[in-house]
Amino acid sequence: MIHHSQFAQKNGGLTSFEKGKDLKQIFSDHFPIYLQVVERIKTQIIIGVVKPGEKLCAVRELANLFGINPNTVQKACQLLEQEGIIISERGSGNYITDDPGIIAAIRSELSGGVTGEYIRKMKEYGFASPEIVRILTDGIKEIENGEKNTDESLRQ
Repeated sequence: MIHHSQFAQKNGGLTSFEKGKDLKQIFSDHFPIYLQVVERIKTQIIIGVVKPGEKLCAVRELANLFGINPNTVQKACQLLEQEGIIISERGSGNYITDDPGIIAAIRSELSGGVTGEYIRKMKEYGFASPEIVRILTDGIKEIENGEKNTDESLRQ
């Protein structure tokens, strides 16, 4: 499983709070690192840590933050640019798209991956589709009730 970096804006660019972590703890050996970088950036976009229209820091700076080769980051940026997720402006840098359709597509892609993985795993465990739906429904209710209880305790 990929452990997602947390990003924040610093000097107009994307920075990581995961300083000092061993690279093997950060990246999975199961698929290419550049794809994991792509997924991390997409995740940060959909959760709102990286805002549409914001500038990414330079490729070399991202490479230093991730502790990986700049060529790997460049490959990730090229893929993100091909997908329309980042816009490269010559002499100015890379910017996150502000296209709501592309942001919605990222949300759909990432949520579909998580949902698909969950369903496949549950089927592997022998759960039938109706059981999976019930478990998900119960889980959503628990989370929503927990959030309500937390909200209520903050008001008191």
